[in-house]
Amino acid sequence: MFFDSIFFLSVGAIIGGLAFYAYMEYSHSVLKSVRVPDVRGMSISKAEKILKDMKLVPVLKKKICAKVIGTYPSAGMEVRTGRKVEIYCLEATMKELANMLIGIPFKYVADTMMSLGLDYEISKLPYPGGDGKVLDAVYTNGKMFLLIGEKYSRKFFVVGDYRGKNLKDVKSRLKKMGLPFRIEGKGKKVVDQFPEPGSVWDSVVLITE
Repeated sequence: MFFDSIFFLSVGAIIGGLAFYAYMEYSHSVLKSVRVPDVRGMSISKAEKILKDMKLVPVLKKKICAKVIGTYPSAGMEVRTGRKVEIYCLEATMKELANMLIGIPFKYVADTMMSLGLDYEISKLPYPGGDGKVLDAVYTNGKMFLLIGEKYSRKFFVVGDYRGKNLKDVKSRLKKMGLPFRIEGKGKKVVDQFPEPGSVWDSVVLITE
């Protein structure tokens, strides 16, 4: 009787130990910690796949979504596997976003591109009144191409009619107005000019004979 009791107690202890070990292994696998991946700028399908591969549960907050702009919990936070991760997205299409960027100073656009996790490339163009603003934006092949207007130091003006006038008088007039000009020929009279009178240009060529 005594030995039977010892036997059953031993068996119970072994079974209890195995059950506890199995529970701890199960808890460790189920409650394992992971860091939320950064899925900003990705498509919904790609973001959902990455989250599922990390054993997280993606929850889309909007039915129409072009690009992921963030998650909650946010990227880098440590959470338990099986945790729901809310996906926030940009509802506008990339074409609509490109149109919205035109006219906005690039320094703000750069912050937007970074926050969305979007790849971009810039080209600069001297442009009157550009002052670092976006002149045009096109999204193609997964990248936003931005045309940025730089400050243009030269001044545009309406070109007058200098034909048939004395070169000395024309030069004096243009200098007083601070307008750039170039002289072709060695004559004292302006016989032609470029561009034509009435054109809006940043300089004028005086042709003499």
